[in-house]
Amino acid sequence: MSERSYDGEAVLRAGGVAYQCRAWLVWWTEPAPAPAQTSGHAHRPQDAGRWEGKLRFDNEDEAVSAWFASDARHALLHLQGRFAAVTVVDMDGPFLLVYGVGSPPF
Repeated sequence: MSERSYDGEAVLRAGGVAYQCRAWLVWWTEPAPAPAQTSGHAHRPQDAGRWEGKLRFDNEDEAVSAWFASDARHALLHLQGRFAAVTVVDMDGPFLLVYGVGSPPF
């Protein structure tokens, strides 16, 4: 299993609005199960990645706005020049909890 993290500035795009925030994210991989052998060829297992963390907004009002703007709790996170789809899981004061799958944008 491998892991890396990100602690820095980010932008959450939800409902057509960009929200500035601070992101604390962690990404890890776990070996995926080996696929069944087909046609005599074995396929190598791929690493499946997951990442999650917290987004901190300047105040709780901004977090509430971002929470309600995220259509069906889906949004885009922009950091380090890359975008990634995230699911907004929960809100706790000025924090939104998010997760994503696959390669992270950090």
